[in-house]
Amino acid sequence: MYDRTELKERAAKAATKQGAIGPDIDLGQFETAPVPHAYLSDAKLRKLPKEEQHRLIMAGVDVTEKGRSGTYYQKDTAVVHCKSKQEGIEVLPIRQALEK
Repeated sequence: MYDRTELKERAAKAATKQGAIGPDIDLGQFETAPVPHAYLSDAKLRKLPKEEQHRLIMAGVDVTEKGRSGTYYQKDTAVVHCKSKQEGIEVLPIRQALEK
């Protein structure tokens, strides 16, 4: 396992390093704060716009949950939906699992 302090130091050094190929990217132009996303119930998940449903199906998430034993959907850093339909199996965010 890696030491978080060491990883942060290595990342800070890499952030100012010139790229060997292609244009450099200004990391300061990106937002660093997490974007909040509300949890979606089964009904709200199925009512997502068709365009978003299409993107989800391309990523392997079928909002109808047909032929699935569980679903885990994370958007940015927020868990948007997680569920298990199979008895004896839990699907939950890692932070919640660590509390158990």
